[in-house]
Amino acid sequence: MTLAFSNVAATTCDLQMMWEHSGFTIHMTTDIDAKVMARIDSAMNTDKKPYYEALIYYYNNNKDMDKALAWATELEKDKNFPPFVPKLWKARILLKKGDKAAAIATAQEGVKMATDMKADEYVRLNNELIAQAKK
Repeated sequence: MTLAFSNVAATTCDLQMMWEHSGFTIHMTTDIDAKVMARIDSAMNTDKKPYYEALIYYYNNNKDMDKALAWATELEKDKNFPPFVPKLWKARILLKKGDKAAAIATAQEGVKMATDMKADEYVRLNNELIAQAKK
């Protein structure tokens, strides 16, 4: 007997069960989004707010970009993060919101910060965002 997961995505997958010359597939789904959103809401009511993780989840899952932008702004104040990290995410969010000029300006700030701190990957990522925003 063989069990295999296929077509795996964030909220769905197929479980295939096979035995010799027969088999079947069970399509499985989960509402992970509701659980993650509830955990984010709960965590934002604590002293240690997970701005970084929350804004990335919102960005990647097309949630409220205004809220993600506010979190990126709060993250800029966090001394535990290199300053070019929140700049990149803020620029990404601004671009997703359609504000190309602000995204470019923010990414240019990120390029300067990343250059000063010799963070070549963030220089590259910000420059890619600038090029995308100029299209």
